[in-house]
Amino acid sequence: MAPLMWWAVSAMLRPGESMTARMVTWPTRPPDDAAAMWTAGVLFLSGVTAYVVRGGRQ
Repeated sequence: MAPLMWWAVSAMLRPGESMTARMVTWPTRPPDDAAAMWTAGVLFLSGVTAYVVRGGRQ
């Protein structure tokens, strides 16, 4: 009976978004979303680091 009740209740409730989904869709997130800010920050720092290691513009 419990699995049937869970299925019936889950059909009415919106599932929460996973952390992976929040990180993948970071460009479309509001600025106050912590996962989006961390993802953007990590990508920014990774890009700057790669640019510096490569030697910048040559």
